[in-house]
Amino acid sequence: MNKHEKPTIEQWRQILDTAVAIKELTPWELLWDNDLIMIQLPEQKEPVFCCVMGKNGECYGLSFYFGYKALRSYYRMLEAPEGEPAFISMSVQDCITCYYGDREELTEEERGIIKQTGHKFRGRNEWPFFKSMRPGYYPWFINRKEAGLLIRAAEQFVGAYTAMTEEGIYVDYEADEVLYRHFDAEKDAWVNGIADVPSIPVDVHKFIIHDELFVARLKSHKKNKSTVELDLFHVPAPILESRNEAPYLPRMCLLVDSSSGKVYEQNLLERDTPDTDGVFDILQSYINRFGMPHALRVRDGRVSDILEDFCAKAGIRLVTEIGCPMIDEFLESFDEFM
Repeated sequence: MNKHEKPTIEQWRQILDTAVAIKELTPWELLWDNDLIMIQLPEQKEPVFCCVMGKNGECYGLSFYFGYKALRSYYRMLEAPEGEPAFISMSVQDCITCYYGDREELTEEERGIIKQTGHKFRGRNEWPFFKSMRPGYYPWFINRKEAGLLIRAAEQFVGAYTAMTEEGIYVDYEADEVLYRHFDAEKDAWVNGIADVPSIPVDVHKFIIHDELFVARLKSHKKNKSTVELDLFHVPAPILESRNEAPYLPRMCLLVDSSSGKVYEQNLLERDTPDTDGVFDILQSYINRFGMPHALRVRDGRVSDILEDFCAKAGIRLVTEIGCPMIDEFLESFDEFM
């Protein structure tokens, strides 16, 4: 199936029927956004994790995270440190989301699709619309394959939530439990139960430096007493290269002084530049100009996996616990733009 194919009208009819059913259930009256429902679709190797929004009365909707890697992006958002710009974690989300908003939030095409299906909506927070969120891309319209996944997952969410409320299934979310729904082949029926929040398989891709001459050349520079922050992130300035593809978010490397906030290096990466090249190019440029830093602060595991081996060999203290507060201050304007 072509990933750019649009959903059929029949798919849209099923999606909107289910969106109406979910809205009538008002799951946000019971569930917080970290109260997950886990669904195992028979055709999928890994579960779908459903996250409800709206308990705080601000934004109503339901996100579907397909698999453990997608779930990691959800926890990345939940565990974002205080002061971190929202677009940092939003740019790595991996989910399909159904929102309930106002008529003005939908495009003319989306309103036309609703009309074709025979559905009618009126009022605030009543109009369903759908976004595909992929790491490094601007939230975009769902394609035909995603529509198929959304239909199956949303229908089973209705079944799971209905079972929770009508059958009195109690889920102790404070004890890290989830409602788990799966198809039992022997019973030929969907069944519901309680499960622990699954442990997410570790996805480690540490970069190992094999070029000893490269390390030696950088170590030959005099060491200074500075602590610097280095981050690699997606800039919230979408670039549309094709009408058939979601706009991508360009990546930027930034290196600043952790005391003064002075920007030493910044580099907007070409689309095909590997993360490792971007990180080492900007670090090497700094070392050539100012010497070896005493310590290097990074935001999260993505950049620390690139730098851990090099820092160990170069004698640079790598700090991962406190994020990049000075970079966050610099990025406040980007957050407003997003």
